[in-house]
Amino acid sequence: MDSNISKNTFLYKFLKVDIANNNLGLKQILQEQLLQAICSYRQQNKIGNSWDSIIVSMPEKLILCNKNNQKILTSQGKKLSSNPDYLVYRCAIAFPLANFSNIKPLDIAQELVDFFPQSNLESLTESYIKILVKVVSPGWIDFEINHSSWGIWLKQLTPKLGFKHINTIPTHSRDENLHLIRENWSLFGINYYHARCYSLLKLAEREELIQLDNQNFQSLAWQISNPHPIIWFDSTQVFLLTHPQELNLLHSILLILDRLGDRKMLTFQCLGEKLSLSSSNREAKIWIDLGLNLSKALEQFIISCRFCGEVKQQNTPLAIARLGLIALGQWCLSELLRDKLQINPIPLKEL
Repeated sequence: MDSNISKNTFLYKFLKVDIANNNLGLKQILQEQLLQAICSYRQQNKIGNSWDSIIVSMPEKLILCNKNNQKILTSQGKKLSSNPDYLVYRCAIAFPLANFSNIKPLDIAQELVDFFPQSNLESLTESYIKILVKVVSPGWIDFEINHSSWGIWLKQLTPKLGFKHINTIPTHSRDENLHLIRENWSLFGINYYHARCYSLLKLAEREELIQLDNQNFQSLAWQISNPHPIIWFDSTQVFLLTHPQELNLLHSILLILDRLGDRKMLTFQCLGEKLSLSSSNREAKIWIDLGLNLSKALEQFIISCRFCGEVKQQNTPLAIARLGLIALGQWCLSELLRDKLQINPIPLKEL
């Protein structure tokens, strides 16, 4: 048995997934695979509409966790210990389905995974990633994604960010924005690291490591025009970003991208000195927690993972890959501030 397969694993198979679509995160891609399997299972077993309410709750049943599942990382921003080998999405959909079907969760999970298509991994192209799917007692479905697949996902991701446009334009004046950020410590922290990322990207441009395409601090677009695309692998095709703080930052970025992909998410506006709580109290807290989680990950990453000096001289590809992570973090915070919180980011010199 594969070394990654524990004694609690009852079924495993490899899945080839096409990521050349408009999804930014990985969660929605996995949800699509699960929904197809559930549809096939329902047709074969002639199950009616009794599962519909459970299927609608799919986003809450699929979470990001670490390898040993010691700490669960959800879109509510709970802390995660970084995993040096691969990331794991864990699905609990078999448990509520078992309650409706009077079947053990483990049995339903195994049957659902059986409906996943058999993949020819020898024919992988640049738009496909390999995922190890496992059924774990008492009924979890785990999706394990290794370093190589992370790099392929990152390569497919950055071109999509260049075409992301904001549909809602913040209505607050610059003075109102500044007042909101200064009076709300959480917003101040999120805005600070958004501005810090931009400052680091400008430094890297002066160091001639990258070229920036968009000089507008408040725009929501992929900032790095050269090199394009960013190389995420070394000359031996080994993923460059393996430092614990690099992986921790990747996890935090994924949480926001996954959350952005959930269809039921709502935007809300800042009114006066406080966030509007009329219809989105929980959503406001989630977005702010996600922003603070990403800000903390950026803080630890900036301290631990340099891109100038010795790193620039001895391992330029690693320096550029780290700058790619900073640009991703800046993009996520920009999306969160402008589109979700309706706040124009403020430059560092004005805070």
